[in-house]
Amino acid sequence: MSSFKEGVLEYNGLTIRYAESGEGQPVVVFPAGEGALLDDVAAALALQHRVIVLDAPTSGVGKVQDFAKNLAQAFAGLGVVSFSVIGVSQGTTLALAQTIYTPEQVQRLVLLSPPLALVQHPELGARLREVKAPTLVLVGTRDRSGSREAGHRCREQIPACHLLLVYDAGQVIAADRREACLSPIGEFLEQGEGFIVSHESQMIRP
Repeated sequence: MSSFKEGVLEYNGLTIRYAESGEGQPVVVFPAGEGALLDDVAAALALQHRVIVLDAPTSGVGKVQDFAKNLAQAFAGLGVVSFSVIGVSQGTTLALAQTIYTPEQVQRLVLLSPPLALVQHPELGARLREVKAPTLVLVGTRDRSGSREAGHRCREQIPACHLLLVYDAGQVIAADRREACLSPIGEFLEQGEGFIVSHESQMIRP
């Protein structure tokens, strides 16, 4: 994790701290909350990708459409015009907004433990069918927070979406089953819709 360098994204009044590491296709991570920029999953992904982890707020951003468009312009300042997006728990709202409102930039979407509030969001919940990017949703079988219902809603409404249930994982899915998350995420980032088509099983067991 020491290989991550920190910086600040700025555009049109938007100011967000970020940490970056790795080379290759960019992957933008919206964590579960502010403050903790890094985890070992981001570090592992940075071995194969250019990973940008945002210290983005999970609430109080105003119109998420404006936020997403400003963020895309800020990324352009880093030379990032095409990227995949990973949202974790509360961070899935901004990840989904980025995918819906800047579809030409987002190549893949990964949602880990999406809260039920995501699919009930007044601005985003009715727009799931507009998601153009291949989408992977991971939910732990021990997660009782509503994530499984949210995951099924995403699977039903997002055109190219695959739902994986990770055995014996709770809401903090990456901490509970790190390798079980990393393997399909890495494969999905490489294959996109090809991953969705070829994977019939929805359960990852030990």
